[in-house]
Amino acid sequence: MHAGEELQHAIKIAKQIDYLGGMPCVTPKPVKTSTDRSFRADLENERQTVGHYRERIRQAEAMGEFALSETLRAIIVQEQEHEIDLASALALTFRFPNNVMARLP
Repeated sequence: MHAGEELQHAIKIAKQIDYLGGMPCVTPKPVKTSTDRSFRADLENERQTVGHYRERIRQAEAMGEFALSETLRAIIVQEQEHEIDLASALALTFRFPNNVMARLP
């Protein structure tokens, strides 16, 4: 579910960058494989991403690009939902040691 939303975020941002005459220049971070470490890394990445979006909103508004800032605000809402989901999943891993989550239906 999150992967599809992240793809949609990338598409929306790419369209805005193209509209403004720019070129995307981001390198994706490597993917983690351990479930617990992956959730922790994903949670930290979501938090950092929200911070970056907030900075970009301030920049967009300073340039008078209000449509861009509104697009970014909508993305932040979803990113914060991702944070909540990941934090909840991590809470489950702490309550169920020995990777019981992998056995849950």
